[in-house]
Amino acid sequence: SFHPVNGLDTVWRNWITSADGISYPLNAKRWMVSATSGQVYDENTPDKIFDGKALSGCRWHSSRADATKKVFPKILSIDTQTASGEEYAFTKFVFCENTESNTMRYIKNLVLYVGNSPYDPDIADFKGTFGIPFLSAVLNTSASQQTISATQGSSGRYLAIVFPDSWSPEGYVDLWELVPYGYVPSQAD
Repeated sequence: SFHPVNGLDTVWRNWITSADGISYPLNAKRWMVSATSGQVYDENTPDKIFDGKALSGCRWHSSRADATKKVFPKILSIDTQTASGEEYAFTKFVFCENTESNTMRYIKNLVLYVGNSPYDPDIADFKGTFGIPFLSAVLNTSASQQTISATQGSSGRYLAIVFPDSWSPEGYVDLWELVPYGYVPSQAD
């Protein structure tokens, strides 16, 4: 039942259960992240996507070197370091990009994989190797934060985010922060 504040009546409804637990932002600060070999620009390392700061100096930027900047796919491989039975069920991801310039928001297509085996960020044939994608999306350049979500969560210790292309003619990918949402199924009743 529910009784609204200042309400006159109580609202009654049948009990329903959800297939998923209640999702919340996950603390990813201790997660391990690696990028495709040669796809890091200076101090812009992939571990910074989980530092809680959507700032220019706290991000992952792919290579700017002529030999590697246009090489795709660019892959981020993530190990959540959870114990068996404590893996997360992922439900939503917020991708944060450049907060000031829409011409510097490069993420276009992306594909997310969730599983219980590590993903090799140097696998070019991700479609034939990573299995069934959990989520895919095309981001636009109109907003610095864009959300992709699922109707039902997918559980696993490992994530892979594959960028098969980019809006940048130079081939850049620039991710300032990633906020994952989910829950731990073994703790959800």
